[in-house]
Amino acid sequence: MLGLVGSDDPPLRLLLGSMVYDLAFDLSRRLMATWEAWEAVSRAAGHAVPRPGS
Repeated sequence: MLGLVGSDDPPLRLLLGSMVYDLAFDLSRRLMATWEAWEAVSRAAGHAVPRPGS
C-alpha cells in the first residue's frame, strides 16, 4: 500500500488480493474473446449509424 500511496503514477483502479486479481483477469479474457468473436458485427454497426450532426 505504501508503494501505491507514494507512486507518481497510481492506477485508477487496483486489484487487491490474488483471488480478485485472478478472477478479474479471467473475466477480462472472456470479455475479450467475446468481443473478438463479434468484431465484424461491432464494426459494421459503426457504418449503420450516422454521426450526430451529420
